[in-house]
Amino acid sequence: MVTDDHPSYCEFPTQMTTPAKPPPTWLAWLPVITTLFLIAGFLWAGGGKMNQLAEHERRLTALETRRESDADKLDKINERTARIEAKLEVLVPSAGQNRTGQP
Repeated sequence: MVTDDHPSYCEFPTQMTTPAKPPPTWLAWLPVITTLFLIAGFLWAGGGKMNQLAEHERRLTALETRRESDADKLDKINERTARIEAKLEVLVPSAGQNRTGQP
């Protein structure tokens, strides 16, 4: 028995569900962007290492050049020292020799 008080249809209001929003368009590009940043980071780090290697090579070359010029200076100092020692041996007799004119 159906009374007129109660309709036979559903009393709940029907809600229309809105379709889910599509994801943002940039989200599809996220793997590509991430990969590009990763490659850029590797290139930047690699460039830094290459620059550091070039700087070390430049410094080593400068040190080797300096060492060669220092070796030349040391050779000149050794020559001068040898000449000074020769002059001193002539001017001052060694302790083992007897001086003439001494009793």
